Amino acid sequence: MDAKIIRGNLLGAPISGNYVNIDNADVGVLLGAAAGLAKTLFIAGAAAGIIQTLLHIYANVETKEEGEEERVKREENEKKEKAGQELIPWGTLVQVVSWRPKGLRKINRKFCGTCLNETITIACDSHNLIIPISQIRGYQNSIKEHFKLFSLRRHFYHEAKITLFDGSIYRGKIESPEKFDFLTPIGNQSILINDFLTETCIKNVVVKDVELLRVSMIKFIEENHKKLEDYLGKENLEQFFRT
Repeated sequence: MDAKIIRGNLLGAPISGNYVNIDNADVGVLLGAAAGLAKTLFIAGAAAGIIQTLLHIYANVETKEEGEEERVKREENEKKEKAGQELIPWGTLVQVVSWRPKGLRKINRKFCGTCLNETITIACDSHNLIIPISQIRGYQNSIKEHFKLFSLRRHFYHEAKITLFDGSIYRGKIESPEKFDFLTPIGNQSILINDFLTETCIKNVVVKDVELLRVSMIKFIEENHKKLEDYLGKENLEQFFRT
């Protein structure tokens, strides 16, 4: 079985027409093909059951935050070859955590899923910057407060911190979208960006057990091949996996 190469460079640009054997494909290729298939099924109006079965396979894989060892290894790899990264892009798989503000720090939701949004627009130093989701390495939206001059009333506002793969950092207010949408194993979920009840952190992930992911994806494609072809057609299915 072959998987279409999705990871083409640091920004996740696809390399059209290239396939690799799924038995030796790296985690970026596997997850990129799986997430692309899930989003295409969603757009095509496929039954929720088959989409959630697919998401259970790749969004529930054991993940971890990038530690010091992974950071050093990634930076060494980036110096050797200026393409690729160990961290998985948002449009493939991301971890979302939301919690109550201030001292409570009670987690409301923590899940992994595939982000459906394409860009973020942030107002930063009088500039409206449009940032592709594929370039974002980390995102945190926090509630801030300040006192206006000659006023005793407190005013609250949201400030986002966006970190890109190239090390750039931007702080400001998110102008659009109003919410982030995700495909997750229990259905579609959304995170409101300027919700004063919660703060949000969105992180790229590193997959621990790539071999388990590989075996599970092969099994899913083989068991659901006819359904997938019925929903998408053979040609569209082979944009992601070719048997």
